[in-house]
Amino acid sequence: MEKMKNSPEKDQRHFVLVHGAGHGAWCWYKVAALLQSAGHAVTALDLGASGIHPKQVGELRSIMDYVEPLFEFMGALPSGERVVLVGHSMGGAAVAMAMERFPEKIAVAVFAAAMMPGPDLSYVDLSKEHVMAFGRDMDTNAPEKERHFVLIHGACHGAWCWYKVATILQSAGHRVTTLDLGASGINPKQVGDLSSMMDYVEPLFEFMGALPSGERVVLVGHSMGGAAVAMAMERFPEKIAVAAFAAAMMPGPDLGFIDITKEVATILQSAGHRVTTLDLGASGINPKQVGDLSSMMDYVEPLFEFMGALPSGERVVLVGHSMGGAAVAMAMERFPEKIAVAAFAAAMMPGPDLGFIDITKEYSRRLDSNMDSKYLFGNGPNEPPTSFIFGHNFMKSKLYQLSPPEDFMLATYLLRPVCLFPDESVLQEQKAVTKERYGSVRRVYIVCNQDYVIKEDLQRWMIEKNPVDEVRMISGSDHMVMFCKPVELCSHLQEIAESYS
Repeated sequence: MEKMKNSPEKDQRHFVLVHGAGHGAWCWYKVAALLQSAGHAVTALDLGASGIHPKQVGELRSIMDYVEPLFEFMGALPSGERVVLVGHSMGGAAVAMAMERFPEKIAVAVFAAAMMPGPDLSYVDLSKEHVMAFGRDMDTNAPEKERHFVLIHGACHGAWCWYKVATILQSAGHRVTTLDLGASGINPKQVGDLSSMMDYVEPLFEFMGALPSGERVVLVGHSMGGAAVAMAMERFPEKIAVAAFAAAMMPGPDLGFIDITKEVATILQSAGHRVTTLDLGASGINPKQVGDLSSMMDYVEPLFEFMGALPSGERVVLVGHSMGGAAVAMAMERFPEKIAVAAFAAAMMPGPDLGFIDITKEYSRRLDSNMDSKYLFGNGPNEPPTSFIFGHNFMKSKLYQLSPPEDFMLATYLLRPVCLFPDESVLQEQKAVTKERYGSVRRVYIVCNQDYVIKEDLQRWMIEKNPVDEVRMISGSDHMVMFCKPVELCSHLQEIAESYS
């Protein structure tokens, strides 16, 4: 996947950054930001089954499957373009393979603390030497008082959340293991695959069971991870030197996990508002790919499932941004009795007398240019496009032009295509809303006056064609208001909730 590529300039170089084992394009975000600020083009790639690449490690049959994204990118470079190809760690092997396949497209190859195989030094020889050296280091460098810390994350998180603590512990000479519990972090299972708590803690139990006889670890749990620690204490007491509960659930013989969760729920509710954020189909970390969506209903399915599962009598403040406004409108039609108020923040806002297709046509008419954004043709080049993805320059100049640069950089690593649903008749039918149901829900529109995508004049055109109960303004915000003006947005949302609930 291509990321963070600028338009070429006179003295600009094109850096292609290749990550090492167990990592992804994301690990280059600081280097990429510095290179971009110096005026260079930067592309960071996820190799097979790495980062947000859709393959799982079990699907890789050979090293060619692993380096396929790099080879596809290099093969697609324009004739005459030569890049600076940078590899880190195991990424050096991928760089070496690209040097053999595409020598005419590489100005220079840089190996940063990387494997560097060559004609007289094979990757297999390097990996054997690495294993031997690693073993010697483990034998000679281990401190006298080394401890083995095993860190267990809380709900909705993963091993990644321990990275600062793990770094400090390792720098002090200790061994550290951080685990992803079931359907967490980069564990390949999905949450629907978990049939019991045992499935959730299985990675911890497998790790503890495999510890050498006589080894005893410091087992640390955070938040809901405390429950996993308690279960491990029951199963493997002889393998735990001490258990540490850091702001964690701590069930015991006389205090059940269910009793604790009930008490925690009471505390959380008394702290203020509840917030649910959803990944729509083939978005964020939703497991579907854009090609799996056959209709708009597949796209909004996670929202509809959530709304359908709300308890009887509960009414939410439903907030949509950008194209998310279309999903909100569809939910208003299906679940009007469950929505206290709908807020559209720089969003598409279809209604009974203003169709989504009409809005998209008006959007296209008013947009200056799609710049480097791309249409994707999943059904073949002679068929209508099936999906669309924002380009780097388009995002930088029209979506994130006033947002913090680190937020923009993060977006370049996590962006996914959006499905276009080319069958207009089906789309129109699925998105149709009525005055009786949709129209019964109170609506507020939040205008962002520096939005260069859904421009202010288009936002006000929708408001004119589809009047709302109230219009609010966030001055100085680009399209990504949740990054650009998060405090102001939250203030408006809280006031809206108080006014209409």
